[in-house]
Amino acid sequence: EPTNHLDIESIIWLENYLVDYFGTVIVISHDIQFLENVCNRIAEVEMGGIIDYKLKYSKFLEEKEKQKTIQIAAYENQQRDIAQKEKTISRFMASATKTKMAQSMQKLLEKVERIEIPVESSKAMTIRFAEVPRSGRDVIRAVDVSKSFDDKTVFSNIDITIERGDRVAFVGQNGQGKTTMAKIIAKILPPTSGKIEEGSNMHLSYYAQNQSELIDLKSTVMQVMEDKAPEEMRSRIRNVLGDDAEKKVSVLSGGERARLAMASLIMKPCNFLILDEPTNHLDIYSKEILKSALKDYQGTLLVISHDREFLAGLTSKVVEFKDGKTREFLGDIEYFLGKKKLDNMRDVEMQKTDGVKSVDVSNPTKKIDSEDAKKIKKQIQNIERSIEKLE
Repeated sequence: EPTNHLDIESIIWLENYLVDYFGTVIVISHDIQFLENVCNRIAEVEMGGIIDYKLKYSKFLEEKEKQKTIQIAAYENQQRDIAQKEKTISRFMASATKTKMAQSMQKLLEKVERIEIPVESSKAMTIRFAEVPRSGRDVIRAVDVSKSFDDKTVFSNIDITIERGDRVAFVGQNGQGKTTMAKIIAKILPPTSGKIEEGSNMHLSYYAQNQSELIDLKSTVMQVMEDKAPEEMRSRIRNVLGDDAEKKVSVLSGGERARLAMASLIMKPCNFLILDEPTNHLDIYSKEILKSALKDYQGTLLVISHDREFLAGLTSKVVEFKDGKTREFLGDIEYFLGKKKLDNMRDVEMQKTDGVKSVDVSNPTKKIDSEDAKKIKKQIQNIERSIEKLE
């Protein structure tokens, strides 16, 4: 996992170094783009076996899917053949003159090497968030917020409103203040100036970049889960954990600790979830499972990530942090990248922070900037409040 905790520039430097490296490289990674750029051979360790493909990652996925289709078809054909032979054996066993023939057929059938249907155990896991209490219309309002560390100003005079049901992504270069703003919203850091207005009945859960490292290594899995679980759920935890209940956190892998940290987070019902780089240490299948669960999550979501595959289709608003300011885009990450004329998240984080405003060359009649968006949202809010009064 060489890319965990590296910023984009460092990852790109490492990629270029490894591509030009004359020796042999063995990489363990969940970073799809890194694998695609660096590796020319994929050895997948799954279900107690290893399958070796001398292909780039994207071609490996295509070949794996093709082989899976072939194997399923072979499995189904064999099952039909076995069922037919078992039917014949049963019929012959009922006849005194054909009993020996049936026994011979049974022995031959038992020697047949059975084709196993491809099973991906990781995908059998599920994550289901607890039912969320309903929050007020405005979940969080950051009003004229500025933050400095000593003489370094991270951002200044930022206004952000997150409403009930919003699904927001914070993007931008490392060091532009995404995590800092998330921590201010979560009341972990105080702003240098400005204020955070919290909406009514808001229950917040915050997943930090290093959340898995904050777990006490001396604790057992059971103790970690019980500590976070509501009283009414504690009696059921041991049944869910099974043999893993008494495992020490210290013996868990990085991925297992990350899953434990996420599991303990979602035990407590919350209607505002903040996730800062939640895919660190998660394998590719676990990322897919988490994304699927977040799509079904009924609360308000704020995600910080540079993983385009993870963000695609997950959020409906993007807030870009650049040069101490923010800019809102009302769409998902694909919409944002299209508006910025960029190919991927790496381009976002490699942009020069020179203070030059980006130029939108799209049709000006269709352009909606953050100021227009605020006016439209205010009009919608006024209309909705009028409707509520009438109701």
